[in-house]
Amino acid sequence: IIDVPAEHEVLGGLAETAPFVGGGTESALLSALSAFGLDLLRQDIESLTPAVRAQVTDSLESLISGTVSTLAVPSGGDWNRRSQRMHVIRYIATHYADPQLGPTTLAAHLGMSKRSLQRLFEGEKQSVSQLIQTKRVDQVLLRLRDPRYASTSLDELAVLTGFGSALALRRAVQAATGRTPSALRAEALSA
Repeated sequence: IIDVPAEHEVLGGLAETAPFVGGGTESALLSALSAFGLDLLRQDIESLTPAVRAQVTDSLESLISGTVSTLAVPSGGDWNRRSQRMHVIRYIATHYADPQLGPTTLAAHLGMSKRSLQRLFEGEKQSVSQLIQTKRVDQVLLRLRDPRYASTSLDELAVLTGFGSALALRRAVQAATGRTPSALRAEALSA
């Protein structure tokens, strides 16, 4: 069993929105995915560089959310919309580091108009732009608090997390937390 926080943006609400079928090939696929995840967790993860660890984490999140969402069984007229939203969220989770990622480029990649993409998220807690920004902020906060990134400059962190510049990173972190990246990093390193 994988424990997922209810507020997790990709997996958290999946249990309420998508019923699942037990047994058959679905169980075998979930078992294989679980075994792979456990085997990966048993590896000496400390020997990996921080950048590789972040990539592995992002890839696993995308793999798990993609697998779980494909095992869901359609349950009503809103299924197609939910499925499309999950596809968008997975794409954001794996491409947030691209500084060009935004509603326009995302819509073009998915083969839909920007307005159609925006309509998918009407009535949701966050717009597409907000989802991208939240993912980037979450990723930079993880790195700012990670001692292995202590010597990584804000410019390098901006590149790793899709902000494009240290200034954009600083503004986003300060807007989200009310604190500067330097203050967050210093606090994490002193703990």
